[in-house]
Amino acid sequence: MGIYSFRIPSFHIFEVRSAHSDMLFAATSLKVMNANGSFHRDLGAKNMFAGERKAGGGVDLNMSWENIYVPGPTRENPDGGSIAWAFILANKQHSDSGWTAALNKGADALAGALAGKTLEAAELGPAGVVGFAALTAAVIALQEVGNLLNADCDGPVALGAFRKTAAELANLTATPSSAFDRIESNPGGDSPAGCGANSNYEVKYQITHVEPLLLGKALQDLGLTGLRAGLKNRIAASGTSIGANFSLRDFIGH
Repeated sequence: MGIYSFRIPSFHIFEVRSAHSDMLFAATSLKVMNANGSFHRDLGAKNMFAGERKAGGGVDLNMSWENIYVPGPTRENPDGGSIAWAFILANKQHSDSGWTAALNKGADALAGALAGKTLEAAELGPAGVVGFAALTAAVIALQEVGNLLNADCDGPVALGAFRKTAAELANLTATPSSAFDRIESNPGGDSPAGCGANSNYEVKYQITHVEPLLLGKALQDLGLTGLRAGLKNRIAASGTSIGANFSLRDFIGH
């Protein structure tokens, strides 16, 4: 078992899909599975507007899922639970009604396909139009996104999909200084006539292990070693009967 944070801190634009600038929308989804393959937690999807951007610069995105518990191994399933994490970045010049909801639905469907093992992250390849078209065939809900990306120079510019078991996550973040820190290239497919060159985006992904905060250690670090005695004195002053081997459990029901 372990607690992890999944982050998309930034992306870099080498070429935009549109003639001058891309109007960017991002969505991410995360699902956590138990060791036996059942759902442990479905976090759904969330999106954000990433701005109108020109080629030649980096963009701080800072989308993340923080402090996510992933179930550990069992005797029957030594690899433990798993996560399915998806990301879509798309250029949408004219935001139609329902666009962001459809984008969320697409990211959620992609993560769901990964979680259900009906789609493997290794099969996706570069994002681009070709990769995205293949996804719409594999994940029906993504067709709704495709339908809203059929005008002018609209289209996906980056796509990320990761499925990791608890054992893999532990190995990837085995030391305090280690982390899954990857930059993925997303060379785009052919843009329609009148648009810009084929898009080219790089997206940064990070997975970090989060150390659980142990109350006793935190109190010790803060120099509050006398807290137990202080609480005992205050509780005694309130008239509550306490024994020599007092613990906070003695006081929970009072």
